[in-house]
Amino acid sequence: MAGIDHDYREVTGGGSGSGSGSSGAAGESGVGGGAGAGAGGDSGRAGQGGTLAGAGGGDGGTEICDNGADDDGDDRRDCFDSDCATATACNGRCSDAVTLPCNVTRTAQATSASGSTQRIAPPDYSCAAGSRAGPELAYRVQGLANAQMFLEIYGLSDNLAAFAVETGSGESCDATTGCISHADDAIGSEPEALAFTTRADRDYYVIVDGHAAAGFNVALHCSTSSTCRPARAIRAGQSINASNVAGPPNVTTSQSIYTCTGGTSFGGPEASFSFTPVVSGTYRIDLTNFNTNLQLFVVDTPNCNTTCSSAATCTRNAASADENCVLTAEAHKTYFIVVEGFGSATFTLAVTQQ
Repeated sequence: MAGIDHDYREVTGGGSGSGSGSSGAAGESGVGGGAGAGAGGDSGRAGQGGTLAGAGGGDGGTEICDNGADDDGDDRRDCFDSDCATATACNGRCSDAVTLPCNVTRTAQATSASGSTQRIAPPDYSCAAGSRAGPELAYRVQGLANAQMFLEIYGLSDNLAAFAVETGSGESCDATTGCISHADDAIGSEPEALAFTTRADRDYYVIVDGHAAAGFNVALHCSTSSTCRPARAIRAGQSINASNVAGPPNVTTSQSIYTCTGGTSFGGPEASFSFTPVVSGTYRIDLTNFNTNLQLFVVDTPNCNTTCSSAATCTRNAASADENCVLTAEAHKTYFIVVEGFGSATFTLAVTQQ
């Protein structure tokens, strides 16, 4: 099971000390502080009461937000530095407030949490136009190279969207040029899911944004052996109309024989969905309103493939008869729901808690 992390971990830098020094004397580091400018001199001795420096220590300088340097020595450069939170030069750029490792769920998150910014949309994300006037919270992805990333935001208190941004290694997080994937399919508090693929020489960020501040949970799964793509989400109590017709990002044509079907090969495309319950319990998944032979499968994370979950029992009906699965699910654990068949069709997918 993926780890569940309730902590909100901030990345903070060091502060500068203050004090008076003799004219022209070189500055020295004070206890618990970085070097500070002295009154009447070029550099004075830092005060004893300076703020404790973080990793790398502060040097008492002022961060310049667009010169590619860590001017104040706090290991936070340009728009990643909290000193640049409202700088015009950082419009459209994210600042990673939290790290997001592979196969971890973070609960009780909020777009207005410490470290959030309010400087994207406007200007627009390069992969999705439109204003999102609320604050955004960004995560630095600590994932695998050359892997598929499956992200879901769920348990939303209001309408939110998710975005993935790719940059060159060490470069700024520019959402106006580097947005590679987004999820904004639903309205209201319905969940969202997206998928993207990483490369070894790039950095990746996930941003959660909306029209107003809102709470949410976030789950990230990383896979190097997936053949399906759960880039759409569903929650308990929700019914969605979808299809396994090629085109949407959650539809692939990569797998055919599942471990729980006795060797039967399915030739049609598969549509995959991400489901993360907020409470443990028994859930029924129903597949209805289709006109060809479709089948329903549940797969355990982190890999989306043909290995059926032992937590689910599914029907195997002929022709276009309705299908269902009964899933014994754990709270905040993600499951992938896959609709597969011998052909393509529209259908209705619903999840209800029993």
